[in-house]
Amino acid sequence: MKKFGYTTVMQAPKLEKICLNRGVNGAVTDKKLVDVALDELTMITGQKAVSTLSKKDISNFKLRKAMPIGARVTLRGVKMYEFLDRLVSTGLPRVLTSKASMRNHSTAAGNYTLGITEQIIFPKSISTR
Repeated sequence: MKKFGYTTVMQAPKLEKICLNRGVNGAVTDKKLVDVALDELTMITGQKAVSTLSKKDISNFKLRKAMPIGARVTLRGVKMYEFLDRLVSTGLPRVLTSKASMRNHSTAAGNYTLGITEQIIFPKSISTR
């Protein structure tokens, strides 16, 4: 607060939640790919992932409404800080050294988006608790 000149605690930024989501390419033709994505997100975060469903029909992609096409997890509290610690300490250094593609964007509302193309940056020893 002193560094940025904030007068109240409410002005200081805070971390409320971390949302992870993953779209699955080819989920329309092979339903097992969504299950693999769910297992990977569950293993990475330590919290059970849920599948995301399509909202509308798109005939060019052979997509129908309510078909599973991805996976997502919302982390809060202790699990959020554990994931953030693993991301900063083990995940991001691997991305920076392997020259894998990484995109990042921030919004005026204070949201930050980080896109990682490979889940291999996380160690496989993470187990669900």
